[in-house]
Amino acid sequence: MWYISVSMGKRTFSSHFPNLDNTLRPFIPDFGYLLTDLADWSDEALMALKAGLVRNVMLMLKHYRDEVYTLHNIERLFVDVERYLESPTQNSHIKKFWVYLFNTNELKDEEFRKLFNRLSNFIKNEAMTTYQQILEKGKIEGKAEGNLEKENFIITNAFEDGFEISVIARLTGLSESEVKDRIRKLGLER
Repeated sequence: MWYISVSMGKRTFSSHFPNLDNTLRPFIPDFGYLLTDLADWSDEALMALKAGLVRNVMLMLKHYRDEVYTLHNIERLFVDVERYLESPTQNSHIKKFWVYLFNTNELKDEEFRKLFNRLSNFIKNEAMTTYQQILEKGKIEGKAEGNLEKENFIITNAFEDGFEISVIARLTGLSESEVKDRIRKLGLER
């Protein structure tokens, strides 16, 4: 096993369990690790890596939440990904890149669409499809959340006004057991 020096501020995983019974010790993973600060790497050094999609990932991680970088370097972030789009597994990874970018940047819808247009048609189509799926999922989740809030509002007010469970169920479209469960979750029980 390879151990990292505790004097460097890093500890082995097993050292986090000093009072562990010896019969369990063989089941604690104990391995070394290397930490790389991507801020110490130039973009050119990362681009020179011959590691497929790893360089794209490292660039994205290095420039996490950096909208200015994303706006000016989208081509660099997606350099050479076309050749990986044919593989279902790799294509899935590239979609995850897009999801990561969408979730770590606060760019507006229009800005993302402008970025797509700077990419090859094949990548642009993948990006647009992924982006549309994210937007649709957000709309569906937003509607569901809005419906839940509306139902909770109706249940709270009707219950506090003394309405019967059967009437609240008709008002909300929920079953009586669902209304009772929601009343309990909302802390409205008398």
